[in-house]
Amino acid sequence: MVNDSLHIICGNCGYLLSQKREMIKADIQRNYKGEIEDIYITCNNCGTIHSLNKYMDILRKFGK
Repeated sequence: MVNDSLHIICGNCGYLLSQKREMIKADIQRNYKGEIEDIYITCNNCGTIHSLNKYMDILRKFGK
C-alpha cells in the first residue's frame, strides 16, 4: 500500500496550505460533550478562514 498525502488548497487564493514546512493554523470548536463540531483552518497567504464542517459531515455519514 502507498500512503496518500493530503493536499489542502485555499479556495480563495490557490495557496497550498498543506506544505510540509508550514503548520496549518487550526481552531477546533467542541460541543458541550467535548465532541468536535467544526474545525477552522486559516490560509497563511491571504488570511481566509475555512470551515471543514461540511467535510466532517460527509465522513460522519459514511462512518469513517
